[in-house]
Amino acid sequence: MGSMEYSLNKRIDSVEYSLNKRIDGVEVSIKELKYNDFAHLNGTIEALTFTLEKNGFLKREDKEYIDTRLAH
Repeated sequence: MGSMEYSLNKRIDSVEYSLNKRIDGVEVSIKELKYNDFAHLNGTIEALTFTLEKNGFLKREDKEYIDTRLAH
């Protein structure tokens, strides 16, 4: 019974290790997606504010304020 229990515990440890590696990978992927989403939103807002300022719909000081808020 001892060797069977040892084998089972070894297998459980292996499965646990494998699951932890997968969970770590998923967490990294989620962080990368979140970072990419914010980077995309930031770029979109910058392009929109540039266009609004260029076409006279946004004052320069308003665009500068938005740009400083995006830098945070």
